[in-house]
Amino acid sequence: MTKIVKANILSFDIEEWFHVSNFEKYIKDNEWDSLEHRVNIGTDFFLKVLEENNIVGTFFMVGWVAERNERMVERISQAGHEVGIHGYAHKCITDQTPEEFEVDIKRAIEIVGGITGKPVRGYRAPSYTITPDTAWAIDTLKNNGIEYDTSLYPTSFNPNYGFPNSPRFPFKFENGLYEFPMSTFRAIGGNLPFASGTYFRLAPYFFTDLMMRILNGVGEYFTINIHPWEMDPDQKKIETGWYDNFKHYTNLRYNRGKFEKFARAFRFTTFDDYLKNYDFPTYRLNNGTFELV
Repeated sequence: MTKIVKANILSFDIEEWFHVSNFEKYIKDNEWDSLEHRVNIGTDFFLKVLEENNIVGTFFMVGWVAERNERMVERISQAGHEVGIHGYAHKCITDQTPEEFEVDIKRAIEIVGGITGKPVRGYRAPSYTITPDTAWAIDTLKNNGIEYDTSLYPTSFNPNYGFPNSPRFPFKFENGLYEFPMSTFRAIGGNLPFASGTYFRLAPYFFTDLMMRILNGVGEYFTINIHPWEMDPDQKKIETGWYDNFKHYTNLRYNRGKFEKFARAFRFTTFDDYLKNYDFPTYRLNNGTFELV
């Protein structure tokens, strides 16, 4: 019988404000080093709140950030948090060839593992871009020593990402890679996303609180991820189109209070706790369809 871990997983994608995928058309890679680096502001805030609430979280590091902030990575690891990778250059998998993707994650694994002195076990794709078109990445991750992934978003809500046919709860691929899908809420005949930083920031707090209490009330798994720039209301505001402006800057000034309230309201565990205490069903991926093995 599957053992239910009656807690939630809190994770963070540690990237700079200018790494956001929506900013790619406004800021080029060769400009990154000339921009103000502010990742420590939000990350320090996360570490403070986690310590105050006795929470162990998982930090998925962009390799480019890690090699410029070694002390920050050391502090995260020394505080007992899990440290995974979020790629090296925060490139969506949908914009990479299989060869480019493997080079990217190998570089991130080498940098992050070299700083922490620990194996890199977990991965999250930038913008959740393991999709039906990039399912080849599942074998690449496993072949490079990654133990678990948390990139699949079981939804068709957003045209830029999503694996609509994915199981909604933790499972294991036939190749042995464990998968922790991003959490969704089943409603109106589909899976609605609400468990990533944008939805947490844009939606009223009571919405996230209600969704979590419903899922927890029936013993269902929940994971959420948030970014350090979402805790930094004083970051530089660049000129963008109205949609990108709305998506990135809305409610930044209120997000710290929401996160502090959130951290106090729920119990959290780790990916490692699930790996030890959850019986994962195994699925075979066959032409975009998941088949229970």
